[in-house]
Amino acid sequence: MVVVLEQAFAYASHTVAPDPTNLWAESIRKPPYPTNSGWLNFVLGDGTCAEYLHPYMIKSLTGGVSVCYRCRGVTPALIFQACCAKFDCGNPVFSTAHAVLELRSNPQETRHKLVLNDGQTWFIYSSSKLPVDKDLSLASHKGFKGVIRIALLPCGDDSEDFLDQHSKCYPVRGTADFTVPFRVKYVWKTLGRGELLMLSLPDHRVILQDHKITVLPQFSYVSIDGSLEGVVGDHWHLQTDPLHLGWYSLQGVNSPEARDDIIRAAIKEVDRVCPAKLTIRSTYFSGKALARAARVGLIAEELKCPAIVHRVQGVARSHRDAASERKAEEEVQEKGSKNGRW
Repeated sequence: MVVVLEQAFAYASHTVAPDPTNLWAESIRKPPYPTNSGWLNFVLGDGTCAEYLHPYMIKSLTGGVSVCYRCRGVTPALIFQACCAKFDCGNPVFSTAHAVLELRSNPQETRHKLVLNDGQTWFIYSSSKLPVDKDLSLASHKGFKGVIRIALLPCGDDSEDFLDQHSKCYPVRGTADFTVPFRVKYVWKTLGRGELLMLSLPDHRVILQDHKITVLPQFSYVSIDGSLEGVVGDHWHLQTDPLHLGWYSLQGVNSPEARDDIIRAAIKEVDRVCPAKLTIRSTYFSGKALARAARVGLIAEELKCPAIVHRVQGVARSHRDAASERKAEEEVQEKGSKNGRW
């Protein structure tokens, strides 16, 4: 069962986000547009944005698919996943960024094990015969029609057996049931034989109920969001204790020493999150900057520190004014373009 909530806010036109490109299906080109969907990066712009689908970074380009595992970028400001293709597939034509040391295929040529010189081992599974040479070229020039699955071998003595056992079953869609408070039930629609093997995040496992599923802690991948452990089953029940959310902290700050420490930290932090001059032009990063400032302002409001609250209110007004200026600039440019002056 899928529960669709009625739109609570009025629609508003905008000039920041572009219109959907031809990569969007006709059925989803009308607002409201999806937010943070797993496939969204594949249709933004020219379709070359990478998408992090745990545990792989996946990128679609020129009719092919690139797969990367654990290519991480680190800067003083943030940690991010970068797509540096470990494995490419298209048409199907395969290539890797690293040399293939060993290629093993089963007699049916539906399972290929590749050992790369960077220490990683990958598997290619196909629903029908797919002859592959060591240089990853197809041994046959006949067209292929079917399903191809690519997986990295994680650590663990039984990991290869787990991949083989569940290689034929894959999800094609799912439904979510939110009808019971503090509980969500996911049901995955699958194709192929056998049981479905998927991966769970640490926060999933905290509230995942042992109902129609089996957790495999020995089958795990490393990810930027924590250890990903295997889960066998197509019904997930996630249940949490009732939560009562308030505007301020649940128990308050009763210790005078703790209160003083928090105030000193907030005074130090407000200088960082409330700069005198705004230099962020990105809508996305402006929103993140506002959220950081709002958190400090909320803490200050609870601790009755009006000076900090006023600083946060001031930076919020600055963001709003900057957004209005950008919108005015865009309207002038758009008007000039229509008049043929650009």
